Amino acid sequence: MSLTVTWLGHASLLIIAGGLKLLVDPFEVEKIWPEKVDALLFTHSHYDHFAPDDYAFYKAKGVKAEFGPKDLAAKLSAGAHLMAPGDELKLAAKDGEIVIKAVPAYNIGKKFHPKDNGWLGYLISYKGQTIYIAGDTDFIPEMEKISCDVAFLPVGGTYTMTAAEAAKAAKAVKAKVAVPIHYGKIVGKEADAAAFVQAVGKSGKILKQGQAEEI
Repeated sequence: MSLTVTWLGHASLLIIAGGLKLLVDPFEVEKIWPEKVDALLFTHSHYDHFAPDDYAFYKAKGVKAEFGPKDLAAKLSAGAHLMAPGDELKLAAKDGEIVIKAVPAYNIGKKFHPKDNGWLGYLISYKGQTIYIAGDTDFIPEMEKISCDVAFLPVGGTYTMTAAEAAKAAKAVKAKVAVPIHYGKIVGKEADAAAFVQAVGKSGKILKQGQAEEI
């Protein structure tokens, strides 16, 4: 699988596919990844997912494309791709295209991420392989319609799924590799990541912060 991922901490991910660098939800990561990226993707407007300082840092280096939910319209560049669940866009990449599809991300029975906000998860596909970045979400019915090779799922609880709920989500989306995120800073501990991996079994994989992994 021609896909390299670096977990930069919390919910921040650097994905390299088709010669392009896609940075998702950068939050306090400039020192870990100080280099230019090709695209910025934001799942929603909370400060630990759309961090103005991180955004300004990478924008100043030159970014080809920006993606985010419609409520970020006033904060992103004029040419940003504002997406709603179900929308799909493409990026030209080496030997093909990267397909970026927005999918729902919301809470059930919590007030933090209302469904009506239209906040996002992403399905990113390249050369027949698909990764799923869930965003800040609970285990929602729409996950039953998702199929992916690699899933990045929040496990910290409180604002998102717990480790146990995320394990159920990993099975629902049929992930061949399931990676815990959204822990280690604001909520969630390493123990949550470990519990998630134990629950999903062989498909579970913990990424070391700042270390590139080919998945």
